[in-house]
Amino acid sequence: MESRNLVLELEKEIGDVSQVAWVGSFDGSLAMSWEDFAMKFIGETYTPDVARDELPYDLVVVMEDESWFERVPWSVGWVHRRLPFKHWNAKSFDYVTIFGSPYVACQYESLHDLNEGSEVG
Repeated sequence: MESRNLVLELEKEIGDVSQVAWVGSFDGSLAMSWEDFAMKFIGETYTPDVARDELPYDLVVVMEDESWFERVPWSVGWVHRRLPFKHWNAKSFDYVTIFGSPYVACQYESLHDLNEGSEVG
């Protein structure tokens, strides 16, 4: 398992670190600037395959646009999340489970797939 430098890996993932608002816990009760984080933790390494065991589960890098980077248990990389927003032309939907929808054939379907797919059977 290859060990990676935490700060360098985040810099590569983020791109423009000047857009980082803060780094800390998801609830914001622990936080510091990117500059302070990078200086303090430049020597920290972690193994992406077992990062869930090495890094705190609530570590986030929050951007100026209020999006954020976080790690998720099923991924070896960082995930960039954005706040959901309601589309100006949003439609109501009829199905919320795969068992109730006539449109799905397998699990892990999106809400769109459950409500707008091709009928099965």
